[in-house]
Amino acid sequence: MKQRVELPMNRRAEKAALRGSRLVICNSQSTRRAVVEQIGVEESKTAVVYYGSDSTIFRPATEDERVELRHKFGWPCDRPVVIFVGALGDRRKGFDTLFDAWIRLSKKAAWNALLVVVGRGVELPIWQARANAAGLGEQIRFLGFRTDVPDLLHAANLLVAPTRYEAYGLGVHEALCCGIPAITSASAGVAEQYPGDASDLLL
Repeated sequence: MKQRVELPMNRRAEKAALRGSRLVICNSQSTRRAVVEQIGVEESKTAVVYYGSDSTIFRPATEDERVELRHKFGWPCDRPVVIFVGALGDRRKGFDTLFDAWIRLSKKAAWNALLVVVGRGVELPIWQARANAAGLGEQIRFLGFRTDVPDLLHAANLLVAPTRYEAYGLGVHEALCCGIPAITSASAGVAEQYPGDASDLLL
C-alpha cells in the first residue's frame, strides 16, 4: 500500500526535476530517448555518458585466481558457474525468466551448470522454496546481498540478465570487464556497448 501511494508521487517529483534541469545526463541512448519522448525534456538539454568501472577491480581473472576463489566459495571447479545479480523483488530484472529456463535445462542429462543468485528482496524466500520444490537445491545457490561481487564474477563463467527493463545494466558491464560473457536483453541500455559479433548474447 505504501508503494502504491509513494510511486506516483516519486514519479511526479522525478518528472518535475528532469523538466526543470538545464542538463540531463543519461546513461544510455535508450534512456535518453525515454527522457525526451516520455518525460518531455528537450533533446538539446540531454547528453549520454556511459558508466565506467575501476579496471583494477573489474578485470579478467587468471585461471589460478578463479580456482582459488571457487575453493573459497565452495563452488565446484569441474562445472560451469552461471551468475545472476539483481533484486529478487523486482520482476523487471527477469529472474523468473531465468528460473523457468533453468528448470527446462535441468531436465537435460548433460546439463550440470551451477546457478549462483546474488541479491536480496521480498521474493528471496519464495524463490528458495520454489527451487527446493523443483528439486534444484543442488543446482541453484542463493547468496543474498554480497559486497564481494567482483570476486564472484571472477569465479563465474557466465552472467545472465534477462531484464524486461534496464536503463543501463551495470552488472552486465562489470561482467564483461571481468572477461566473462554476459547474456542480456537487447533493450537494455548496456546492449548499445555490444559489438556486432556479440549479438548472439542479446535476447
